[in-house]
Amino acid sequence: HPLIAGLHMYAGILFLILAPLQFSKKLRANHISMHRILGRILMVCALISGLYGIAALVALPAFGGLATETSGWFFGCIFLFSIARAFWCIKNKKIASHREWMIRAFALGLGVGTQRLVLAILMMTTSYGFEQNFGPALWLGFAINMIIAEFWINITRSQTRSSK
Repeated sequence: HPLIAGLHMYAGILFLILAPLQFSKKLRANHISMHRILGRILMVCALISGLYGIAALVALPAFGGLATETSGWFFGCIFLFSIARAFWCIKNKKIASHREWMIRAFALGLGVGTQRLVLAILMMTTSYGFEQNFGPALWLGFAINMIIAEFWINITRSQTRSSK
């Protein structure tokens, strides 16, 4: 299913390339309309990537078996929830909470990249093959990024809330 995989990957890549711009204080302060337009584009990219990622789990066999499938469902649902919650927060003018949910979503988006690093380490340090390491590496890639995101949110929370 090249269409499902393509939509998932290309929308995800666009999300990962453009999302860091949204965390720029300078962009938000000097170009709020650009920040809002880019936010809408990113919302569409995130929804396409997330929904087609879930669709891939339904339509395609999971490479790496049950560990890959459960990781995809678990973190895919958290990703979509994070995007939806970030949207709800900004529509209700909860800017600090919007920022936190977008950090979570971005961290999950980066999880696949982290998974590739973890996979390389597992391949070099275990006797298991690529397919046996793929699913556990996916769990670890997403989990590592979520832990870092929550740590970052917590150490910066008082700074962002007190600067309002």
